[in-house]
Amino acid sequence: MDYSDFSAEDFALDEHFQQWVLAPDTNTARFWHRWLQAHPEKEPVIREAEAIVRQMSKDSDAPAAGREEAVWTNIYSHLRREEGFGQTAPSRSRQLRRPVFATYLPAWQKMAAGLAGFLLIAALLLIINQLMGTRYTTGFAETETITLPDGSRVILNANSSLKLSPAWHSDQAREVWLEGEAFFHVSKKPGAGNARFIVHTDHLQVEVLGTQFNVNNRRGKTKVVLTEGKVKLNDQDNDNNLLMQPGDYVEYSNQQTSFSRKKVDPLLYSSWKNNRLIFTDTPLGEVAHRLEDHYGLQVVFRDESLRELAFTGNFPANDLSFFLQVLSRSLDIAVTHDGNQIVIDQQPENQAPTLPE
Repeated sequence: MDYSDFSAEDFALDEHFQQWVLAPDTNTARFWHRWLQAHPEKEPVIREAEAIVRQMSKDSDAPAAGREEAVWTNIYSHLRREEGFGQTAPSRSRQLRRPVFATYLPAWQKMAAGLAGFLLIAALLLIINQLMGTRYTTGFAETETITLPDGSRVILNANSSLKLSPAWHSDQAREVWLEGEAFFHVSKKPGAGNARFIVHTDHLQVEVLGTQFNVNNRRGKTKVVLTEGKVKLNDQDNDNNLLMQPGDYVEYSNQQTSFSRKKVDPLLYSSWKNNRLIFTDTPLGEVAHRLEDHYGLQVVFRDESLRELAFTGNFPANDLSFFLQVLSRSLDIAVTHDGNQIVIDQQPENQAPTLPE
């Protein structure tokens, strides 16, 4: 479909776009990331549409089985209200149509009506952004450095998002919500106000004060590595908490219901912020997860036993081809890279390593 002429409302009503915003998978994430790269001028429109979809989804109380239909209906009703029409949503197959009477309006009245509608939607989006807080997102193989209102710095890894609480006042905790991975360098908050800084993940609250640490919130687990300072982990569901020391690696999920802690070199877990991929005796299955999360690739093992192979190496993150070649040679395995898929298999006997293209 040609999206080049779509408005924010058009995107918000598109099912493929809704899926990317509300329940993204590898295919939709890759498609919209590439589309935005090809149409950077449309990013403000995309962000407006994303805010509309998220707000309408938040307003929907429908059960899971009917949530998609309910979200679509809410979006349509919201847009119709903004245009001053009735609130009854038609079936999905019906397209938005301009009212018949609009055809007969003088040109200057059409322009005035269009401008008024644009200003009304812009004001609505501003209110939504204030209520929902600022959100930062990155695509595959992309990182972004963010300076927060208090001077703290966050380096957001690929395929991740960070949402800030709507307002950071002197008497309130500083709160952010992370999906994916990020490295935090938290500044101490001046004055006598509440200096707490809290990172929310799927399973934990990471409470910090003047510290540097890495948080990975993917695949149903939260992994925290402390570089310096103090970090307190709170699991409110199971009433667990843990105070971390520099060099600690802690992993937690709701399935575990307990913290798993070990000592590590923190630099190995935050090397991505310096555009490096570093592995030390890392199982090949975990290496595959890194490739899928960072580049949006699908890794297929023809032989499941290969997942347990240990791999060690240090590579630039922007040279995937070189990395795959070294992986193939060092473990003597066949690695094939075709489009969005990487296939890993045993190396045929008496044959040189099969290198990716």
